[in-house]
Amino acid sequence: MSEISIALTTYNGGRYLRQQIESLMAQTMPFDELIICDDTSTDETQTILKEYTDKDSRVKVHYNTDNLGFKANFAKALNLCTGNFIALCDQDDLWLPNHIETLYNNIGDRLLVCGDAELIDRQGNRINQRLSKIKNFNKKGDDCKSIFRFIAYYQNPFQGASMMMRREFLNIALPIPTSVKYHDVWFAHLACAMNKFIYIDKPITMYRMHGDNASGNHAHKNHWRSILGHIVKKNLGNNRKEVIDAIENKIGRIDASFRPLIKEATTYYNNNRGYRDRLRNMIFELKNHKSIYG
Repeated sequence: MSEISIALTTYNGGRYLRQQIESLMAQTMPFDELIICDDTSTDETQTILKEYTDKDSRVKVHYNTDNLGFKANFAKALNLCTGNFIALCDQDDLWLPNHIETLYNNIGDRLLVCGDAELIDRQGNRINQRLSKIKNFNKKGDDCKSIFRFIAYYQNPFQGASMMMRREFLNIALPIPTSVKYHDVWFAHLACAMNKFIYIDKPITMYRMHGDNASGNHAHKNHWRSILGHIVKKNLGNNRKEVIDAIENKIGRIDASFRPLIKEATTYYNNNRGYRDRLRNMIFELKNHKSIYG
């Protein structure tokens, strides 16, 4: 059994992959194993991966025979990890030198910890922007109830590649429900509902913006305009109903004090049948403005 594992997924990421792996090798706290699942890459990715398996026994690569997609590929990589603590990693970012050390030292008795990310452009140049700022996120890092509401009704401010989880969380979080689109939303929301999540307001990742990210591009929106647009929106989309339903299916593992919040969110997303339901939801959001958006 290892102490620290890294789960890295790849798919035609040769352009940035070597830089990312080198940033893993340069960590102030070394890892014990790097588990890589390649999703049938056709560029130079597999050649690069072989270079590292040949020179570092900690690097273990699994080549998929069929393309699984990013969510299922991450789940596979996580299942193959043997560490007590598992850090998630994307192929095109860069880790700051204290990435692992910061997460490991701050997870405490929580099941999941996440740090902030600093945005960089295609060439790796800093653009003086943080992911938390873009997402209008300004919550206390250990206030799971407030964070739960922020994710449930507004947006997910957390990047999977800035997360570390305890191994025991895998037994609860996997398999990722097929109805849930993004693994990072699922992990953060579920850990919050268990009152076992903590956020560190410190950049640990350099998040590359190049238009090909699996989670899409991110552009900063004015805080108040973004909130107002969200409150008056007609479509409740963003896959939140599916996430809430999936969390409700884990009710036996949820912290008892969070069950009213889950019921509240379930009612909110079921209220989408007409004008009166939408008006009721708008009134709810306005009444709970501070706890959701503040």
